[in-house]
Order: sequence, then C-alpha cells, then structure tokens
Amino acid sequence: MDRAYQDILAHINTLEIIDTHEHLPGTEAARPRPTDVLAEYLYHYFNRDLVSAGLSEADFRRVIDHTQPR
Repeated sequence: MDRAYQDILAHINTLEIIDTHEHLPGTEAARPRPTDVLAEYLYHYFNRDLVSAGLSEADFRRVIDHTQPR
C-alpha cells in the first residue's frame, strides 16, 4: 500500500470519534414541543436505515403517523 494511505490510516486509528453526524436539534431550545424523541430520530436518515433493514413501508407509516403531533 501507498505510504500516504498508511500514514492517514495510522492517524485515523488514533481517533476516538471520526463522525457522529446526526440531524437532531442543535440545542434544547430548538427542539419542538411537545418533544418526541422517536419522532426526532425518524425525521431524517434513520428512517431509511430502518426500511433498508427490513421494516415494511406500511409499518414505517404506522410509526410515523403515531409520532406526528396531534
């Protein structure tokens, strides 16, 4: 393998966290009220992860409909 790759890999292996990319509110004040943690996580990419892992579209819709504000 190329030296630059090895150097970069060695450095990456020293890092505790590379990425914790989330689409959650940045502050407590930015959270919608009333707060529903499940709805916050289902709002962005996590919902597609669940469907990709086998959650049926119908079951996903049921969860989304349940987490929507009434």
